[in-house]
Amino acid sequence: NLLFLMSQIRSSTNRILVQEMERRGIRNVSPADGDVLYVVARYQPVEMGEISKHTHRDKSTIAGTVKGLVMKGYVTRTRAREDFRKYNVRLTRKAILLAPILREISESFRGSLLKGFKKEEVYLLGQFLERMQSNLEDSE
Repeated sequence: NLLFLMSQIRSSTNRILVQEMERRGIRNVSPADGDVLYVVARYQPVEMGEISKHTHRDKSTIAGTVKGLVMKGYVTRTRAREDFRKYNVRLTRKAILLAPILREISESFRGSLLKGFKKEEVYLLGQFLERMQSNLEDSE
């Protein structure tokens, strides 16, 4: 079953990423934290609603994740100047120093995950996954 297989891949991915981070001494960053850190690094300063859109997680989940990242010292959260009801999130120096390690883990994992795939197959797989994500978004 396709859904079961996708679930198994996600579980294995999370387990392997956590093991690899722990091997490198990173014990307080979960895969969900990593997703948020990636979005913040790419778009900072970024409003929490935008993080929600990019990660496909609801705003309350993002609020909790960001709060945890603030407590761990990886991000700061400040009120947006243009709308004081919103918050902007930025990486701290601690997170910026961690980024190359997380990028290296990600690249290594990607290599393992896609081992044996041809370039064209990787491209097609990406296209199929994007289409699936789009279909799900259309269903919401």
